[in-house]
Amino acid sequence: MQASKVKVHSTYAYKRDGQLVRFYVTAVVQRRIKNTGSPHDYTAHVEGNIVEDHIPGLTAPVVKLDPDQLLGPYEQQAELLARREAEMAEVQRANEAADAAAKDLAVRLYQCCGLPVPENLDKYDFAHKQPFRVHFQSVEITKGEGIQRLMDYLTRST
Repeated sequence: MQASKVKVHSTYAYKRDGQLVRFYVTAVVQRRIKNTGSPHDYTAHVEGNIVEDHIPGLTAPVVKLDPDQLLGPYEQQAELLARREAEMAEVQRANEAADAAAKDLAVRLYQCCGLPVPENLDKYDFAHKQPFRVHFQSVEITKGEGIQRLMDYLTRST
């Protein structure tokens, strides 16, 4: 690709070791190496990081590439698009499994404490002051009654 066509903060396809990877561009650097007035006086490189190498919580290392090494926008590469969709589907399945596990735990807490299970475990019902609710894939004990009932159950069962 021409350096002038590369957009900063965009993702491009890059072939590394025979495999397509996503390259996120953070800068396009152009330098003048001669002073002859020719358009060939300039050289350019693209700086960014490879998305597949990114480790959450750490700063990704900056990689410098020749603009000709970029194959084009990654959305246009079918292999990368299919891989991204598979990754998103896996994340969605993991989130749904975590939600289901949290709801199951909340139902079991209500059952072991001898309380009726509310219809909506995700919302806090102020009218009924429910003691447990599902909140961001975890179970939250929302009031003192829930703690007392749970402690009573645990002391009876031990």
